[in-house]
Amino acid sequence: MDEVRELHTRVLGILVKAEEAGDLRAATGAIREARSTIELLAKLTGQIDERPEVSIVLSPEWLTIRVAILDALEPFPEARFAVGERLLTVAGAT
Repeated sequence: MDEVRELHTRVLGILVKAEEAGDLRAATGAIREARSTIELLAKLTGQIDERPEVSIVLSPEWLTIRVAILDALEPFPEARFAVGERLLTVAGAT
């Protein structure tokens, strides 16, 4: 983290010098590098989370299990309704 922060500080210094010199190409490159170091810092501090989100609600396995549960509860209508309602709540459908 300290090294990335130091790198970011150095990049900002280069940006200032490039702007003062009127070197737009160098300034643009420094801006690009500054953005990259900001992004890296955000990832390292957890401000950007790139982990994939997995939702089981739409998976074929979950659909099969849900049907099996509700089918098994068919002889017990009150329990079937209660479990069905709870499954909808857990799945975020209500």
